[in-house]
Amino acid sequence: MEEIGREKLLDFTQADILKATEVGTWLIRLDPESGRNEMYADSTMLHILDAPADLSPQECYEHWYSRIGQEYYDYVNQSVENMVRTGRIVQLQYTWHHPAMGEVRVRCTGVRRVNGNDGMICIVGYHRLVDNMDETSFLQEELSCMEMENQRIRDFYHASLSEAFAYAELDLEKGQLQAAGGLWAECPSRFKGKARAFLQYLVECQHQYSPAPNARHMFITCENVDEMYQKMLHTERGVIRYVYKRLVIRDWRWVQLIIYTFKEKYTHNMYALLYLKDIDAEKKQQEAAQMDPLTGVYNRKAFEDKVMQHMSDHRIGCQGAVVLLDVDNFKSVNDQYGHLAGDDVLKHMARCMKNVFSDIGTVGRFGGDEFFILIEADYDRPQINQYMDRFIDNFTHWATIPISCSAGIAFIRDGAPSYQKILSLADEALYRSKQNGKNQYNYAEEKS
Repeated sequence: MEEIGREKLLDFTQADILKATEVGTWLIRLDPESGRNEMYADSTMLHILDAPADLSPQECYEHWYSRIGQEYYDYVNQSVENMVRTGRIVQLQYTWHHPAMGEVRVRCTGVRRVNGNDGMICIVGYHRLVDNMDETSFLQEELSCMEMENQRIRDFYHASLSEAFAYAELDLEKGQLQAAGGLWAECPSRFKGKARAFLQYLVECQHQYSPAPNARHMFITCENVDEMYQKMLHTERGVIRYVYKRLVIRDWRWVQLIIYTFKEKYTHNMYALLYLKDIDAEKKQQEAAQMDPLTGVYNRKAFEDKVMQHMSDHRIGCQGAVVLLDVDNFKSVNDQYGHLAGDDVLKHMARCMKNVFSDIGTVGRFGGDEFFILIEADYDRPQINQYMDRFIDNFTHWATIPISCSAGIAFIRDGAPSYQKILSLADEALYRSKQNGKNQYNYAEEKS
């Protein structure tokens, strides 16, 4: 009798057992290089997934993966990575959006097998709906493993957030704004969870403040949402930074938008963590280090850096001009009116230069009573003459004591592409202005 029972049991094949217990089996192939993923499912698995039998392996994988409960994506991705990395059997349980039944709970077990000849990673396992089973808790061992492996990322992110007043998390593949807080707390509901609408808002914020032409180099911004989105998608593991001024509680403040992007190793899903940092104090400290304390224009070192940066900018080529100026008979001003009056003359000169030239260039103090101006635009002599005449008129007309100044002008296209060469040419032109009676400006001699 016992022999007859054993024979009948053997006749009941493995496939019959799996079908009777509604356990579907699958094979998943992952290509870390191309990001192509495939799932091969038996008939029971297709039935559980409510998937058409004629789906391609890639379509079958997408049918399964795209329906994982949103809050379980990281958990499932980490479980798959554990299968691949350790070669151990891994069990997991998560919610899945069934086409007909809605949200259901599923349990699956998987393990890595030998890679195929084409180099694709191969994992196999089984899958079962558990809504009709007794409630079971999640496997604590696996969850603890996930917790430990994700802790480093979370610690890093939270450390970053400690300096932030706004933060957000994006799923770039799905185009979802998953979470936000601080200044952006209302953005998920405001933009209905759409990442693109949120990024459009960030781009618009970058362009609310209009910097002066000579301050634009201090801003790092994005022109449009497409540029930002594509940059994030193509920065697999890195940092993107934008620097600009933003209105924060009725005050324009320097902020830095920092975006950390990363791609899941095996699923190739792209995510981004964003936070906004107030760098106003830091930026003002940097600006103060670049400024001449008496006149409020750039000091010599900062000005020279800006000229060399301008001359090395291949987008604009070699263009513009450098103007070197000083106050005529400045020693006599100090001797006759005192050093405080001399300081007032220098401040007045700096104000006049900024009022006239700030839209087209940068003003700096060379030292003593000498100043210089970088004209960044490709202006010719008649155009520069208009600015110089206006400046000299303002400087002499609005002064509280009789004063004048002289200047020398050298085009950046003059001579070799060297700051020292340009400065030497401007100094020679200034010397001619002094020799010819002062209270005038001259140009460096053009090469034939």
